[in-house]
Amino acid sequence: MRKAPFINEQGEVIGVVGSGRDVTAQKVVEDRLQQMALVLEHSGEGLMISDADNCIVDVNPAFIRMTGFAREDVIGKTPSVLKSGRQGPDFYREMWESLATSGKWQGEIWNRRKDGQLIAEWLTINTLYAKDGTVHRRVALFSDITEKKKADEQIWTFANFDTLTHLPNRRMYQDRMLQEMKKVQRSGKKLALLFLDLDHFKEVNDTFGHEKGDMLLVDVAKRIVGCVRDTDTVARMGGDEFTVILTEVDEPGSVERVANSIVQVLGLPFEIGSAQSHVSASVGIAMYPTDATDSHELLRMADLAMYEAKDSGRNTYRYFNDTNSDAH
Repeated sequence: MRKAPFINEQGEVIGVVGSGRDVTAQKVVEDRLQQMALVLEHSGEGLMISDADNCIVDVNPAFIRMTGFAREDVIGKTPSVLKSGRQGPDFYREMWESLATSGKWQGEIWNRRKDGQLIAEWLTINTLYAKDGTVHRRVALFSDITEKKKADEQIWTFANFDTLTHLPNRRMYQDRMLQEMKKVQRSGKKLALLFLDLDHFKEVNDTFGHEKGDMLLVDVAKRIVGCVRDTDTVARMGGDEFTVILTEVDEPGSVERVANSIVQVLGLPFEIGSAQSHVSASVGIAMYPTDATDSHELLRMADLAMYEAKDSGRNTYRYFNDTNSDAH
């Protein structure tokens, strides 16, 4: 408060006039920030405080340790100094809409360290308001979840992809099949499932050993993938069995071209180390929804057609029909 003497005509002080402004609310906010800073000084969570213009005014030691940025690197700059490029404009627009309406936001975000390395963070942002309701400070707390993300991704990969060929496994095949069936139901087109089994693969393992057999399977996977579109799915079902999901088939000729191509490329010699080996493939084809109306039945129909191809001399393909079903 400012004070000034009140003087009469004789020059005598007869009173004091005082003026002031209420800074209680601001003091409360400042006190809260100071308390928060003290608590988080030795916290494992990173702390970043920014002002109403989104300029950084303070960070804690954990922020420096996790991001690699020194305090002088970021003070006065906006949090975009950490931007990784992994999130698009929609992500940040939704974040700011949440901050504008509720004053808070929480979620997962990818940021970039000073050395360029990406880090995954679990981020919580809260807003501190001045007495007049305007933004005074935004307080961001984050923890580094990069290792957890890597572990989760590795677990997901092991659960859904074949570790040898890196193709989708049986579980991922089923998920992709259900997705593609829904697309076909909307489009009115068809879907083709190719089920293939290698001919004479046991002889490869018996002659060259399982390590060489695995090398051949990796090459088989690459050759099959080279015969289909990016939108199609090649999966390893186990052993020497593979499936191919051909999506949104317009005409039967396209399925036959793919089947022929697979049979031809798998009939070519395989170089496994210093040795050369020969196998071939028997391919069964079933169409959705013509031959079956659910994924399990469709796979069974393609399997029956594959055995028909083997009975026909191998190194060929066959479509499912009622004769396949009667014979097996």
